[in-house]
This record gives sequence, C-alpha cells and structure tokens, in this order.
Amino acid sequence: MSDQLRTPAPPSLKEILGSAVVPIEVPLLRLTEGYPSHHIEDCSGTLLATEPPLILTAWHCFDGGQDLTRPAKARISGQWIPLKTIASGGSMAADWALLEVASDKPTQQLKGLGLVSRVPATEAPAAVSVAGYRKYATETTVKRTLVIDENCDVIERSEGWLVTSCNAEAGSSGGPAVASTSQGIVVTGVISAKRDDGRLLVTPVNEVIYPSGVAASPP
Repeated sequence: MSDQLRTPAPPSLKEILGSAVVPIEVPLLRLTEGYPSHHIEDCSGTLLATEPPLILTAWHCFDGGQDLTRPAKARISGQWIPLKTIASGGSMAADWALLEVASDKPTQQLKGLGLVSRVPATEAPAAVSVAGYRKYATETTVKRTLVIDENCDVIERSEGWLVTSCNAEAGSSGGPAVASTSQGIVVTGVISAKRDDGRLLVTPVNEVIYPSGVAASPP
C-alpha cells in the first residue's frame, strides 16, 4: 500500500534540461580567402513544448549562408535528425531561430520546455540557468558534452539583451537560459554572445515568437 501512495520525486533541473537540450550541427558555405569552403557550426538548441515539435536556437548559427546540399541536424534520442528553419529574428539584435523537426518519431517520447510569457520587469527572474553542448578536445578527437550553469545572476537587462554572470564556451550558442516560474521551468532566453568583459549575453524570448498555427503546450 505504501508503494502505491508514494509520490514520485519531481524531475531535477539536470533531468529536465537533459531531455530538452540537444546538440545541433549546421553546415555552412563560407568564403575563406576568397574561395568557398564548407564549415560545420556547432550549436545547441531547446526542444519546445509545441505541436508540431520545434527547436529554439540562435539565428547567428545560420549566418554566413547555409550549405543547401546538407540540412542542419539535431541529435535526438541517439539519432541525427534533419531540421528546417521556419522563423528567425534575422540579426544579432534578435538572435533566435525556430527549427522544424523533419521527423516526429524521436520527439514523441520527449518533453519539451515552454517559453516564458512576457512579464513586467519587476517580476522578471533575477537569476537564470544556462545549458549547452560545449566542445572539448581529447588527444584523438573533439567531443561535446552537456554543461549546465545554475543560478547565474542577471546583472543587466534591456529590450534586446540579458547580461548574465554565466559562462559559455564554443558549442553552447543557441542553448537555453531557463528560470523557475509558477509555470514550471521555462525558457527565458537564448545563449547568444559574450561581451568584451566576458559577461554572457542572452537574447530574451517569449511566447510571441511562435508562428501562426503552432500550438504551445504548458511546460
């Protein structure tokens, strides 16, 4: 009887982000010394609680001209799944992009995160956690691992940026900044860049970026 009445422990932040944050690879075609060259941009993204499933990432991951011969892809449930960009902010001033998952099979068992609703500045979170798949080199290869920085102070905020005390390295771009709210753990921004003084810049986002026809589920 006691086993039947036992309430399961709520998932930890690490478990939530481990399910929702995914590594992304974006093939780009860039000019190097005047000649076109192929380049892979390593970024991160967040599976959102939408129908159909979408991934939120950073616009700048696609800047420079996408290699149209190969799609961007995300690693979900152990598989590399092709992606399609369906909306974006279009510049570093609005450094976000929404990606459509080309196959719904890997996402059926995953729980995405919701975006935070727009709230008054007086109610905005004073701290966030950030997550992304950072790159690190071994003697033989370059690998990526999910790194989570918790309880980072939001030290400045404006219409276009949140300046935080978090750290982020190569590969983290596009990963989420999340906060605990009455709605649960929600995405408040996208990892974008570093300021000259080393402070991490986050592009704030909210539910208004959902395109028409996309239903947002509660987080």
